[in-house]
Amino acid sequence: MTDTKTKEQSGSRRSGTERTCVGCGQVDTLDALVRVVLHEIPNPSAGAFMNAVVVDAKGGQSGRGARVHPQPACVARACKGGFSKAFRRQVQADVSELCEAIRAALTHRVQGLLVAARGARLIEVGADAACEALRAGAPLAVVARDAASVVTREPLARAIAEGRAVVWEDKAALGRACGRQDVAVVAVCDGRIAAEIRRACVAADAVLSRVTGSESC
Repeated sequence: MTDTKTKEQSGSRRSGTERTCVGCGQVDTLDALVRVVLHEIPNPSAGAFMNAVVVDAKGGQSGRGARVHPQPACVARACKGGFSKAFRRQVQADVSELCEAIRAALTHRVQGLLVAARGARLIEVGADAACEALRAGAPLAVVARDAASVVTREPLARAIAEGRAVVWEDKAALGRACGRQDVAVVAVCDGRIAAEIRRACVAADAVLSRVTGSESC
C-alpha cells in the first residue's frame, strides 16, 4: 500500500500538477508554491562564483528549479538547508532578502497581468466601472491598499465578503498598471487572469510579514 501511494504521488509530481516544498517537505499544488532557479553569481571576496537562488514568479525560466511555499517559516527552512539538499550543492540564501525578492517578483507579476488585461480590455477601471462589472459577475476586484474610501460600496463590499477581492499595492501603483494617475479599484473580467492575480497577491501577502519585520521565522 505504501509503495503504491508513493508511486502515485511521484507520478503526480512528474505530471506537473504537484511539487514538494523544499522548506517544509510537504507536497502541494503548483499554485501554492513559488519556483526558484539556481544561478551562479560572482563572489568578489572569494574570487570565484557562488550558488544562489533567483525567484521565477512566472515559472518559465530555464535552469534547475525548486519550489517553496511563500511562507516565512518555509523560506527560512529552505535557506537553512532545503535548497542545498534539493540542488545537491551548497547554496547561499538570506531569509529576509529572499522573502523580499519573492514579494517583489510577485508584485511585478500582478502588474504585468494587469497591463496585459488592460491591453485585452479585460478589466474595468475605477470604482463606478468596477462596481458595474462586479454586478455583472466579474470574478475579481483588485483594491489598492490606500483605497479605504471605496471598500464600503456595493457590490465591492459584497465581493470582499465573498472572497472575490484582493488588496494590492497603492492607488499610484494600480494607476500605473492601468495607464492612469491614481486608481482605487479595478474589476478583472477574465477568470484565468483573475486566478493568476489572486494567487500572486495571496503569496505576496504571505511573505509580507517577514519583509516588514512584523514576524520572525
